[in-house]
Amino acid sequence: MVRAPFFEGLCHLKGYRVLRYPGGGLHYYQSNQRGRTNTSAINLKNPVVRKFHVAAGYLNRQTGINKMNLSEITSYIHDHIPLTSHLGAVVESFDGEMVSISAPLNPNLNHRNTAFGGSISALGILSGWTLLFLKLQESGIKNRLVIQKSSFDFQDPVDDDFKATCALPDTETWEKFIKTLTRHGRARITVQSRIESSSGTGGNHEGVYVAIVLKENESV
Repeated sequence: MVRAPFFEGLCHLKGYRVLRYPGGGLHYYQSNQRGRTNTSAINLKNPVVRKFHVAAGYLNRQTGINKMNLSEITSYIHDHIPLTSHLGAVVESFDGEMVSISAPLNPNLNHRNTAFGGSISALGILSGWTLLFLKLQESGIKNRLVIQKSSFDFQDPVDDDFKATCALPDTETWEKFIKTLTRHGRARITVQSRIESSSGTGGNHEGVYVAIVLKENESV
């Protein structure tokens, strides 16, 4: 999600001013010699104003998704990506910056009684997709998210239940991604995931994901 200072900077460039509410919310207005113009009078159809809302996450076009609990996120993924159900993938945590997804060993065994490489790689891809999906929902940007490029470096054999953890890149990279997406309607970003189990590090995944902004009448 675009951080408040970045949002405030955009507002100042376009002649807007920002107030911070005690609860952490933001309110922007246009100032003049006589006082302020309330936000209720600002036209959301104005492309500049609309971009501010989209970039800062205050125009949520998919109400409710960003309020999902972990169980609901897992169910959503199973429903929309059926393979994840067969993997036994479960979203274990999401703190706004990092997501962890676990999978049991048994349904993912190979002929050597360790985790199948395809399952490990799939969980790495899924962790990156899930993190970006949730962050884009927080930002209120209706989009279609796909993976464009995937590479996996296998390390130790995985002989127990395993977990993929994916963290957001640095703030500058994320803000550039959001800015490009809102400006051009399409952007790509690279994220990295690590697969771990009690037996060690199963490997590291690097994925390039592409997000495309959708129109109101288009489905994800």
